[in-house]
Amino acid sequence: MAVMDETRLPTYEESNRLDNSSPCIASSDDYEIDWKKPKRFRIRIELNNSRLQHVTAVCSKLLPLVKSRVKSGLGKTTIVMLPSDDSARTRGILTGYEHEDLPLVVQLGGPADTVEFWRQNEALSMLQGQIFDALSDDEVQLPAPTVPEPAAAPPMRRGSSWFGRRRSQPAQSSLPKLTTIRSPVEVKVLLDHVFFRAETEYGLLETTESRAVIVKVNVSEQ
Repeated sequence: MAVMDETRLPTYEESNRLDNSSPCIASSDDYEIDWKKPKRFRIRIELNNSRLQHVTAVCSKLLPLVKSRVKSGLGKTTIVMLPSDDSARTRGILTGYEHEDLPLVVQLGGPADTVEFWRQNEALSMLQGQIFDALSDDEVQLPAPTVPEPAAAPPMRRGSSWFGRRRSQPAQSSLPKLTTIRSPVEVKVLLDHVFFRAETEYGLLETTESRAVIVKVNVSEQ
């Protein structure tokens, strides 16, 4: 049996024999390639759905408060929602409102009910729209008024032109407009500053500031 000299280069046949016997080289038949494209993450759709789901949950907690006051004959409702990362309610009494117009204070407790979430204009607009849709009546459109029969055409007014002739000016007619009556419900949602006052251990009054979501609902009688 001939022994291959380590100092010389292997021949072509010897190289193929070594490559085929090597366990470290895998052929294309040993695995399958997945040519499918990765599933796209629609980030804007996911963001909108997440906001909508969360705002809907908060709206379902506020509607019973408004409806309860309406059943008591009260047309105005103001709700102060404190974010979950602000516990100012536990530090004192809400100030800045008349005694007759004291708002309802709601402390949010969800992990997403933070100031960062509610300072987004999109979240505030969603909440305002959902409350309005849940409380407002359907839009009413009055029928078109009866249009009278056209009278005889008035004589054409004439004016002078550049060449001394007189040009005709047709008479202008105005058509009646339709009148639309919207629901007499006004809803405003905004992020604003509120103040709480508490007595310290030394007997002094201390005022603290907080940011809160203010919900105002006004039902007009007209």
